[in-house]
This record gives sequence, structure tokens and C-alpha cells, in this order.
Amino acid sequence: MSRTETQPITTSEHAYRRGGKLVAVYAGDKVRQYDTHDPRLVIDLGNKGDKIIVDKHSPFESGAFSDIDRVEIIRGDSKATLFFGIGRTTTENGIQKHEICSPDGTVGYAYGEKIEYLLASLLYDDPKLIELAKEGRASFDSKVQEFFEQEFQALGVFKS
Repeated sequence: MSRTETQPITTSEHAYRRGGKLVAVYAGDKVRQYDTHDPRLVIDLGNKGDKIIVDKHSPFESGAFSDIDRVEIIRGDSKATLFFGIGRTTTENGIQKHEICSPDGTVGYAYGEKIEYLLASLLYDDPKLIELAKEGRASFDSKVQEFFEQEFQALGVFKS
């Protein structure tokens, strides 16, 4: 069962950028990175106009900053927000450990920094995205990996 909520689109990618400048592209030009935290990445999907918008900001009580705050999926005339969030963030052996939560509770953990690139690499096999995720020592535990794969497959956006 997908954990998404569909609602009419009221904003465009430009409105999301809030004045941010395009600073990098990956997977051809299908993954765009902006110098703002809202959004951090915009990932184009198969159909024209369909995209995933990954926001990152939100300081946590631990003082750590999350790599992902919210993920919105725009399909046709609808915007679906993937319901997952970063819960408690701690540091273990110098590596950030992010609790990944769904409406059903804790799913598992993501580790390191730059997890937004790791999320984008689930959709496109781009060597630069994978390299950036590795630089941040980003990884998902098996439960989180499975969660994202199931959610993206349910939405018809997971790479085959």
C-alpha cells in the first residue's frame, strides 16, 4: 500500500526553487540540483511534467541537519507527497544515523550524509549520483531500501 496523498498541483518547479540557482545536473538533465534547500533536487520521471521534488532543511534537536525533509511526487495534474520523514538523528562512530519513519512507525535507518543522492540513484543509474552518495557515506539499511523500492514501484516510478 502506497503511503501517498494526492492533491491538485498549486505550484510549479520554479515556485519551489524560491530564487535558487541551478548548480548541477545528473543523469543527462533528468536530475537537477539547486543551491537552495527547498528544493535540493528535482528528478524528472518518464512522462513529461512528472517529477520528484526532494526538499532538505529542518534542523533537529541533535543539531544535525537532515538530507531529506520532504519528498513530493508530481504526476500529471496531481501532486503526491510520499509520507516518510527523518526522525531522530544521532551520530555513531562519526557517521550520522537517521531514523526513517512512515505513518506505521519506524521503518529503519539511513546512514551518512548526502542521502538525497542515494535516493535519486534508486531512480537513475548515474555514476555521479552514486559517487556523491559514496562521498557522504550514504546508505540505507535493507528495510529502508525495500520501503523506497515498494513505494516507488507502487507509483510506477522505480527504475526497472
